[in-house]
This record gives sequence, C-alpha cells and structure tokens, in this order.
Amino acid sequence: MTTFGFIRHGNTDWNIAKRVQGQTDVPLNETGRRQAEALADRLASEPWDALISSDLARARETADIINRPFGHPIRMDTRLREQGYGRLEGMLEEECVQGWGTDWWRTGPQVESRAEVLSRGLESITELAAEHPDSRLLVVSHGDTLCCLINHILGRQAFTELHNTSFSLITYSNGRWQAELLNCNRHLATETEG
Repeated sequence: MTTFGFIRHGNTDWNIAKRVQGQTDVPLNETGRRQAEALADRLASEPWDALISSDLARARETADIINRPFGHPIRMDTRLREQGYGRLEGMLEEECVQGWGTDWWRTGPQVESRAEVLSRGLESITELAAEHPDSRLLVVSHGDTLCCLINHILGRQAFTELHNTSFSLITYSNGRWQAELLNCNRHLATETEG
C-alpha cells in the first residue's frame, strides 16, 4: 500500500488579493511560511519516506519547510503544477468573471483544460505509486490540481477548494484509492487564513 499525504502550498499575496496564479511563479508570504511551519510540526513525528513537489516557488518553499524534520531530497515534478490560466494569470478573479463569466476557469483564453490537469497529475501519482510501493509519500501541489486529482480518484465531487497547507491522507492499494482524511487544516488552529 502506498500512502499519499497531499498538501496544498501555503498562502501567497495573490491568494489574499484573489488574483489568478496559475503557473505564474508567485512566492509564499509570511502567513504561508507560518502555515508550512505549523504543518511541518504536525508531520514531524510521522514516518514519511519521500517528498515530491511541484516546481513552482510557492510549492517548492512549502516543501522545503515541511521537509526540515526529514531531510529528504525533494523531487520536483512539473506535472504537479497548477492549472495553466494563460492570459488570465495575474488578473483579479472578479475581472475574470466580468470578462468570461463564472466559468472563466474553463472558458477563458489559453486556459489549460481540467482534463489536461488531471491527465498529467494522474500520470505523476500513478508513477509514484508504482515506484514506491509500501511507502509514505508527501506530495506538495496546488488547489485546482489537487481538487481534480482527489475528486477523480475518489470517484466523487468531494470538494471544489482546498485550504492553504491543507493535508489530505489517501492510500492506494491493489488499484483502489481510499481517503482517510480530506482538506484538514487542524494545524492552523491559531492561524488566520487569507
């Protein structure tokens, strides 16, 4: 059985402003760093065998902070990047709604389809499960990417949004996925989220 700890990156200034990030390389802000430190403290006493991350700065920095108790080499995987939003990246979400309607994330110009996001994400985690049977893997990625993946592997619409540094624990065994914990942010009990 392979155990995945799926983690959304920490908070950024663009999260607070409700600006479309996509694959634009936006760093964590101080709140995001504190969130990642809180999650690192939460996970430090658990056995984790490897850490895999999107190569975008906000995910990389989250992974670096979470990895401090473990010291694993962090494997970067571009397939775990956020959905690409083309020309919409950097715009405020309300501007996107005004220009392309409430489905802007699907209908805007040069937007990567959710099917493409799911395809590359599934390729990554399927490969990881095959390479690391009987292992516990931390995977740091992005909200839309993780929502696509988790909803697909569970075969249901579990959620449409994940908290920053949320932790979802999902196992894979004999071709079956099972959720043990979804979108948990109990490590942020004293932290306010933007």
